[in-house]
Amino acid sequence: MRNVTLILGLAAATLVQAQSWCPPGARWTFNTSDVGFVESQTFLTYVGDTVVDGFPSQHIAQVSAITQLWGNDTLIVNDQLPVFTRVDGDVVFDWDYSDWDTLFWFGSVPGDEWQPHWSFGWECPDRVLHVLDTSTIVIDGLALRHLDVEVYWSGVPTGIVSSITERIGGGSWQAPPPCGAAECTCTMICYRDNDISHPIDSCEFTLGIYPERPAIGQLTVFAERDVLSVQVPDEMVGGIMHIRDAIGREVLSARVAAPRTDYPTQGFARGAYSILVVNGAVHRSARAVLP
Repeated sequence: MRNVTLILGLAAATLVQAQSWCPPGARWTFNTSDVGFVESQTFLTYVGDTVVDGFPSQHIAQVSAITQLWGNDTLIVNDQLPVFTRVDGDVVFDWDYSDWDTLFWFGSVPGDEWQPHWSFGWECPDRVLHVLDTSTIVIDGLALRHLDVEVYWSGVPTGIVSSITERIGGGSWQAPPPCGAAECTCTMICYRDNDISHPIDSCEFTLGIYPERPAIGQLTVFAERDVLSVQVPDEMVGGIMHIRDAIGREVLSARVAAPRTDYPTQGFARGAYSILVVNGAVHRSARAVLP
């Protein structure tokens, strides 16, 4: 039987201090359904460390699985833009493909507040997470800092309350209503890594539909204004890379001569691009957004 306990008094002294973010095997599962339209889940998987904007960072792959459309069962799996995070002390930062923004502040105390990088944050720049209370909980023998937070709108409590736990994160990485998709539930179903699984029942059920994909052998793309850096697995060196814009026009085709290559993007319009590398019968794809 798993043990999830609120620490009281000095009991924490005998417990193991947990790694605060992205331990080996870290994976999050979110419900990203639109009520009455789409049933879907999004899986975020820590696949390794990298460097973004000059900072040591964590590369988190993002895959969505649509299981129902308009009441009809289906299974549509899509690779989404990866998430990149970095840790500085008690703060986890999120890369929005142009700058870093605070995602979680595990060292905050009651009264502190911050605005995370929400997907549609520009629609609600006056909403922040306000810390109500802090504590420490124990999950499978690991001591984890825990925050109770509420969304404040222009300094006024909204009643939208959630919790954030060290290592696990919060109930949602999406903007609170009315920001973003109004009907999106966007709640975290479960989290697991090599040491813990929380909550265990939801993880075991939900992850059954997740198409297991190897963490190796994928493309890693870093987009800046004038350059696109593409890192490929060794087996793709010598292949041909095709870059297409959002409407499918090929804007660049080049042979991949090294595991990592910088491609100039002067003259490229800002926006989303798809990258496809083909080497014989093997192909790898990714997406990027030029700021």
